[in-house]
Amino acid sequence: WITWHGLALNVDVNLDYFDYIVPCGIREFGVTSFKKLGFETSIDDVKAHIKYSLNEVFSKDAVYS
Repeated sequence: WITWHGLALNVDVNLDYFDYIVPCGIREFGVTSFKKLGFETSIDDVKAHIKYSLNEVFSKDAVYS
């Protein structure tokens, strides 16, 4: 009874490759990126914010790579 789930965030990527993907079966919405949404950031900054948030929610002592 253990499951794994992933998380994918597009920071600054060529979104043309995602034109053939229907995320979660929802055709009205496609794949986007931080850059397309107007957020200029780096992958390292996004990683740092996610790590901080996961530690805040789940455990200060948890380590996420």
